[in-house]
Amino acid sequence: MMKPNVSSAFEHFFLIKILLAFLLIGAFILFALKQKTEHVLTTETAVSQPGAVSQVVPAEGKRDKAWEGRSYLVQGNLNELKALLLKENIEIKRELAIISALSVVLNKRQKEWLQRQPQVKRIYIDQRMVLATDSRVLEEARPQACQEFSMLDKFSSGTFSSNDGTFSFDGDWQELDLNSGMISGALSGNIKINNQALEIRGPFNLSDPQIQRDFSVANETYLKLGFDLQASARATVNDVMQVFLITETGVVNVLQSYTGDTLAEKRRISVDLTGEHQKYKTLGFRFPGGFTSDESAFFIDNVQLVVDTEHPGNYARQHAGLTVSSALDGEGVGIAFIDTGLYLGHLNTMTGIGGVGDSEQVDINAGVIETDAKQIIRHSVIADANIDTRYGDQHGHGSHVIGIATGDLSGPNKCVGNLQLGVAPAADVISVKAFDANGIATYGDVIAALDWVLTHRENHNIRVLNLSFGGKVQSRYWDDPVNQAVMKLWQAGVTVIASAGNTGPAPMTITVPANLPYIITVGAVTNNYTKSQTGDDRITRFSSSGPTYEGFIKPEIVAPGGHMLSNAVPDSYLSQLYPKFIDRDDEHFMVMSGTSQAAAVVSGAVALLLQQDPSLQPDDVKCRLMHSAKLATLDNDNLAYSPMRQGAGSLNLAAALADTSYACANQGLDIEADLAGTVHFTGPVRANEQGEFHILRNDGSIWHQGSIWNEGSIWNEGSIWNEGSIWNEGSIWNEGSIWNEGSIWNEGSIWNEGSIWNEGSIWNEAFIWNEGFIWNEGSLWNETVLPMSLQQIPEQE
Repeated sequence: MMKPNVSSAFEHFFLIKILLAFLLIGAFILFALKQKTEHVLTTETAVSQPGAVSQVVPAEGKRDKAWEGRSYLVQGNLNELKALLLKENIEIKRELAIISALSVVLNKRQKEWLQRQPQVKRIYIDQRMVLATDSRVLEEARPQACQEFSMLDKFSSGTFSSNDGTFSFDGDWQELDLNSGMISGALSGNIKINNQALEIRGPFNLSDPQIQRDFSVANETYLKLGFDLQASARATVNDVMQVFLITETGVVNVLQSYTGDTLAEKRRISVDLTGEHQKYKTLGFRFPGGFTSDESAFFIDNVQLVVDTEHPGNYARQHAGLTVSSALDGEGVGIAFIDTGLYLGHLNTMTGIGGVGDSEQVDINAGVIETDAKQIIRHSVIADANIDTRYGDQHGHGSHVIGIATGDLSGPNKCVGNLQLGVAPAADVISVKAFDANGIATYGDVIAALDWVLTHRENHNIRVLNLSFGGKVQSRYWDDPVNQAVMKLWQAGVTVIASAGNTGPAPMTITVPANLPYIITVGAVTNNYTKSQTGDDRITRFSSSGPTYEGFIKPEIVAPGGHMLSNAVPDSYLSQLYPKFIDRDDEHFMVMSGTSQAAAVVSGAVALLLQQDPSLQPDDVKCRLMHSAKLATLDNDNLAYSPMRQGAGSLNLAAALADTSYACANQGLDIEADLAGTVHFTGPVRANEQGEFHILRNDGSIWHQGSIWNEGSIWNEGSIWNEGSIWNEGSIWNEGSIWNEGSIWNEGSIWNEGSIWNEGSIWNEAFIWNEGFIWNEGSLWNETVLPMSLQQIPEQE
């Protein structure tokens, strides 16, 4: 009985030896392949690094070849570092004073040597950064046809009954003035058609001369008003024109007023009438008090009422709560954009003052350009000897983002009836080019741009900085060089807006510098192609989610970022890569999606806040935006999304402009001490060993609205809206099939006919607004405070 057992044991042992032999051989082959692959990959990375410096490598140094050309940021005392590098003949590529660093190219030996020097505080890889718009998010966009109609009068003929639009006004212009109808109405009197424009000229004997015209629109449409306006050279501040609407019941609503002294140059006036516009039936222009002199005159042309049934990108102001345009347009506020540059389009044919020469036309290669509406500053940190491309945008991302925040620079858009896009159309534009034609930038490029903004912020009144890009988190927020530079700008009084990133909806996907607790991080929402319905608005599936590795809730707010219409650059990288998203009627416009676009909306909104109250500091701006945001809730008032996805809610600009809050953001944080390195901070989010998140209240108790947010399991995007089962706690991301084979919204019934964006603050006195503290934001960093699931940050190397 023993022999068979011994024989069997021997056979098992023999098989084990054979298996071990195969494993050893396989391990050796894998090791050899790994060494070869690492060598090739690292070498290719080094060659592709922008600005890499070629160095002669001796024969015995071939093993270090993979390290040649790798760029680093070396931090320390600049003078000491310069002397140290000069001694070793290490070339300095760039000086970055904002973070006390030098950009250099090091091989392995040089890096190891520098790490041992006491003058060196930190060595950081000069890693790449990416734009927050790319092909992965274009699924949120789809080719659009212009679905707008308009009532239009170009005053090209001498009659008050002209209709030049796709459909007609309901009647003729009706004038009320001293000489009305004496000869032939439209060709005589104080209000008449002259030189193919509507001319209103004094003196008047009537107290309130006016001209008006009836119209009607369908209930399901949106309404925009546009017209050209100019005053005579002798018009004064006492010469006033009012734009008004009259309701069906006869109530007069004055929209805007203009004085003659501000209209020496022709302006295109745009007014969003969306809201309760169906009740209006008459548009008019009134001149209270009349004019005292025949040298005072107003000239009106191209009066247009655009009925927009559904058009992408033109809903940012309406979404933000501005149903009727106010006097705020961002004038006097500078918004800086670190991006791919700026395409000026038709500005090369406009009159203005360029930065070079005395030509009456704008020099599109100038660094400083004055137009009738705004100042445009352009700078580049990318070495480019070609003056024709130095400041321009060969990629297209920067121009698209700038167009959303500050309006159309590329020409009239037929699709929206010449109505100006942009949340803050009169804000000054400061374009700082740091990304190349392929949309590539390094940390060094971005930090150089941030350094330039810090140095020139007062010269150009830079109050807002838009950062629509991101990088992979590779360190604590306070150790990251880009974050350090951004903190310097926030400390200096510049309100920084950053895109959350486009790698959502998984948790902990916020990018650098959006992971910085001080600044305003923005996620993206979409109206789901139904502007007239707010109940189906949702956070886009690509929008990155918090918390950060240090436990801070991100994003702060969400804003429109799906299928946004804005400026396109003909023949640019984006236009050639995604031709189907170019506006079919005008190649100067295209539809794009991303948290880049959402950040641009918020940057424009911040410009309006600062125009209204220039005394606001960045913490105040952040406070008001968050305090006024609209939370996405369900019918039972529970949150439709966790705070790690929607933050304080959706941008509500009208409420933010009416808000008077101060000092309710960044509580418990100390940016000066953070920059000095004396203390660092952690946020209120905690996680258990299962990766489930909860939030600490100010009193130390846990807030999770009855359910711990397991971002890896609860938010099952594949079936989240399926039969109303939102809190699907047992399914972990549906095994990677997030969108359940394309059937996302279960036959379109997304929000169960409920209103998501609750106008009220449901967290009041329970969590977010507890004694003025938002999210109990700052507590001193302690390595034992956060569970390991929140502490594990990838090593650089």
